Amino acid sequence: TTDNNTGIKVNDVVMHSITGRGLGIYGTYESEFSNLSIRGADGVISRAGIFVGSGSDNVTIRNADVGYMYYPQGSPSGDSDGVYSEGANHLNMINVSSHHNGEDGFDLNTNTVMIGCKSYENYGAGIKIWRRLGDCYENRSLTLINSMVYDNGYYAPNPNDGNPGIKSSM
Repeated sequence: TTDNNTGIKVNDVVMHSITGRGLGIYGTYESEFSNLSIRGADGVISRAGIFVGSGSDNVTIRNADVGYMYYPQGSPSGDSDGVYSEGANHLNMINVSSHHNGEDGFDLNTNTVMIGCKSYENYGAGIKIWRRLGDCYENRSLTLINSMVYDNGYYAPNPNDGNPGIKSSM
């Protein structure tokens, strides 16, 4: 977890068998996290693989593979998303893959640019962008460039029915 930091560069990180949350980024400015491999523990409840939280601005995640974040279907939400952001501003993701997660591939409450990213075989939405009363319904934007979103379930009985699963609740 990072907090109140500027210009952080984190490279070549492997986090496997996560039980809980993976990489937490909070209050971080002008920072880059690259060459990441993040995996949940097989059959063990986990939360988001990457969490970008309040106070973060201009964070870049580059060359990351996040998958197998898990919670049992039908149980209360565990936010077992690949990448989850809330309250941050200006998130850039380049060549980030999020797959086989118990909820959404990318769950975003942040202005985000995604370049060359993939979201597939997630139980929930491939990409979900949202705003709520808690952020005073502040405008959010999402830009997708050369990215692929496919075979996500968006909470469908069979998550691999070919639904790209893009949800916007704006």
